[in-house]
Amino acid sequence: AFSDIFLLILEIAVIVNLFSKESAIKALCLVYTSDNLLLLGLNNGIIPMSFTLFKVYMVVASLCWLYLYFKLPAKSWPQYVRKADQIVRPRMLSIALYLLIALGGVITLFGSHIAEQILKQRSILAIAYAITFIAVYILWKRIGIDPFKIGSILASIGTLGFMGMVLSIYIPSLATISIIFIGVGTATFAINVTYGGIVLMRRYPSRFTVPIMVIIAFTLVLIHALLLNALQDNLPFLYAIYLFFSIVLTILYLMLYPYLSYTMHEKTRTEPIIPSEKTESLNEHSFDKLSGQELRLAELIMQGYTNSEMAEVLNITENTVKGYRKTLYSKLQIHSRKELFALAER
Repeated sequence: AFSDIFLLILEIAVIVNLFSKESAIKALCLVYTSDNLLLLGLNNGIIPMSFTLFKVYMVVASLCWLYLYFKLPAKSWPQYVRKADQIVRPRMLSIALYLLIALGGVITLFGSHIAEQILKQRSILAIAYAITFIAVYILWKRIGIDPFKIGSILASIGTLGFMGMVLSIYIPSLATISIIFIGVGTATFAINVTYGGIVLMRRYPSRFTVPIMVIIAFTLVLIHALLLNALQDNLPFLYAIYLFFSIVLTILYLMLYPYLSYTMHEKTRTEPIIPSEKTESLNEHSFDKLSGQELRLAELIMQGYTNSEMAEVLNITENTVKGYRKTLYSKLQIHSRKELFALAER
């Protein structure tokens, strides 16, 4: 598990730091689809391979990753922010994104464990996983549907899967369909975990982002192992815990979706944020009632900044921020952030 985490974080480091959103979608769909199809072939004997040969294959794959990592030119990595840059980080949004990454990892571990417990269902999970990534890619490439747009639906399907596993203890026939739903949900979380890292780097390109993700991943494996040891003889309670985390993750995703979507479609900003008379991130025709300061405030709201952080960025008092915000909502005839996002999207 620890070696898997190392390789996963190495992959995430490259994707988060060097890939565009479009490249990330292509890479994730290709890698996870082929990975699960390979596992499917190995588990069912379609691809004959001894355990010794498999270990050799894993060592070679790991060495290839390391070679790629160390051959990357130093200048290809982004320029990380420093304290001297005076860029204000949206702290609450960053914490929420790390929590999204953590819970996404938890659900992935939970789904794999449930499938391993029901040995015949491991293949079903892999198939559901692979088909989900293929479907996401086709919807994005052919129809233009952003993975973010359908993420909440797929996450909800995953939650239904964990709910079905709780019920399958009493109604065994629900196990198979529940595993399929869990496969759909965990595939979605895998995409959004990486997306979360990309959003963090776009919002605040820090050299500490990936190391924190490494710490989160290792901590999750340890907690999950302790949880399994403590509750291995109490499956109903263990599955109920899985369901609880899945529900929390789905709710968190729904709360963060507007900020994730806005940041992913926004221009990357690596210089200090300075108030301006115009902003490229908002539709000027929809917001032409606003002053330059109010436009800038609207942008910061949708980037996840709190009132105190916006006051620091704009070099004004928090009470002034609240006044601008009230005026902003009044001019746009809205009453919440949700309505602001909806208006900006139109």
